Amino acid sequence: MKWICIYCNQIMDSTNFRDFISESNNDKNSNQHAVVEYHGWRLVPD
Repeated sequence: MKWICIYCNQIMDSTNFRDFISESNNDKNSNQHAVVEYHGWRLVPD
């Protein structure tokens, strides 16, 4: 299964799912001003 972001057209699948989650967590928990890009995911049919 793959998902595509309706805003930036990045593809997320099982191989990079953890990367997106860890990026979000790092940004949210950092002491710097966090700029977290919002992604709206839509399932891409195989």
